[in-house]
Amino acid sequence: MGCLDSYGGPLPKDWIARHEALEERILAREREFGMTPVLQGFTGHVPGAIAVRFPGASLQSINWIEWHTCLLNPLDPLFPKIARMFMDEQTRRFGTDHFYAADPFIEMVPPSGDAKYLTALGHAIYDGMASSDPQAVWVLQGWSFMNQGRFWTQPRIRAFLDAVPDDQMVVLDLFCETTPMWNKTEAFCGKPWLWCNVQNFGNTVGLGASLSRNNDGLQAARRDPKSGRLSGLGFVNEGLGYNPVAFDLMFESAWRDKPVNLKGWIAAYARDRYGRQNADAQRAWLTLLATALNTPPQSVSAITSAPNLARSAVPPHQELARLAGAWRDLLEAADELGQAGAFRFDLVNVARQVLADYAGVVHNNLVDAWNAKDPVAFEEANARFLGLIREMDELLATRPEFSLGRWLEDARRWGADPSQRAKCEWNARRVLTVWGQTAALNDYARKQWSGLLNGYYAPRWKRFLDAANDSLRRGQPFDEKKTNQQVLDWSLRWADQPESYSAEVRGDSVAVARSLWQKYGQSLTSSR
Repeated sequence: MGCLDSYGGPLPKDWIARHEALEERILAREREFGMTPVLQGFTGHVPGAIAVRFPGASLQSINWIEWHTCLLNPLDPLFPKIARMFMDEQTRRFGTDHFYAADPFIEMVPPSGDAKYLTALGHAIYDGMASSDPQAVWVLQGWSFMNQGRFWTQPRIRAFLDAVPDDQMVVLDLFCETTPMWNKTEAFCGKPWLWCNVQNFGNTVGLGASLSRNNDGLQAARRDPKSGRLSGLGFVNEGLGYNPVAFDLMFESAWRDKPVNLKGWIAAYARDRYGRQNADAQRAWLTLLATALNTPPQSVSAITSAPNLARSAVPPHQELARLAGAWRDLLEAADELGQAGAFRFDLVNVARQVLADYAGVVHNNLVDAWNAKDPVAFEEANARFLGLIREMDELLATRPEFSLGRWLEDARRWGADPSQRAKCEWNARRVLTVWGQTAALNDYARKQWSGLLNGYYAPRWKRFLDAANDSLRRGQPFDEKKTNQQVLDWSLRWADQPESYSAEVRGDSVAVARSLWQKYGQSLTSSR
């Protein structure tokens, strides 16, 4: 999306060639299914080295977090030339279905807020597509209008969008389940647009789904006379794997003209998902509907948070107890449903969510002991917290979907020799943890995965807590800033380490979930 030009490379040419072949296979398969692929449009982003080949080129530098990218001035005569070359070559290699994604400023401020500049930019990007393909339709993410809302005033939005014929653009309103933009932009100034659901940033692991908001929001927009040219729905999430119920409901909504009765729908979902009726499973799903499935998907566990001694935000005990009840009910259904893969995945996922939330309670016990300057209580809470992380790792190891080893193995497969495999693994480790060299995107893609909990999050917490415990024992002030830097330095080194993690499934999901319930169930469900 033009946020950075390069990092963590270089990629071998063989890697690029193999991804070109993969792209050809993906496009062929999509077209076989009757899908309409969206290819890339030229936005003006160019390598900085273009200044060497064209020293007179008008380049503008745009920053994103700790990276920068170069943008070719849309008024530069080089812009249409490169756009035409890019589009023609892409069509030669991959064909076209006339839809092109182009997002010049996804999370960055344009170099100028002048309306004439924004109009010229819109013209340049669209003309760069249309000169090669007169049927071109520009697919634009509306995220920029929200992310940089102080810049994108309505006059600037209109100057940019009006540069493109209405029927030659589709706008994706990305975050409708939380912050829709169609009702703040005059329905994107007459452009067709899609009601979209992000659902998940960074493919984090969580049960949040906002089902009620998704169920009601799309249909409410369809009924609103100010919604303009609402033309469909979409998912623009950064991950698919951990909450399939959200996708099932959203895609079904394309064929409905009013919201579903969620209680009836979720009961039928439980039956269809496991292939038979089961009262315990149905009760578990109704509980999930009333708890986790109606919370925002971006919940954060203390486990995957940066180590700290501030109290964690945790669900009220009554809510956590209700969610734990869904875990208990799934265990009751295990004798009948326990051989189904979907059931085992759900059992592990629900137990994981309960324990991930409960980790905040244990962390708060640790913080209370710290504030009381009680080293014995602090060490006891410390041991419980780290023990819980290890036990969650054991639970997650029973399912392939929650495996760091699988992730790293997949990354290494793209390398043709040891050096390339190491480079691929380095990138795969970085994108899960710290991304860059600073803490700006630290834990953005936090994963509750087997291997990552034991191999990364537990050691990270232990380094921090050992330092805190040492200062408490010696009665000296805790240098938290220094410790945080040491922890970050260790996190950066973790990406360079060659140790391997098993990609094999270990243990039985039902047995491990049952064992953990026996240990934690009473604490989770008892009244306080």
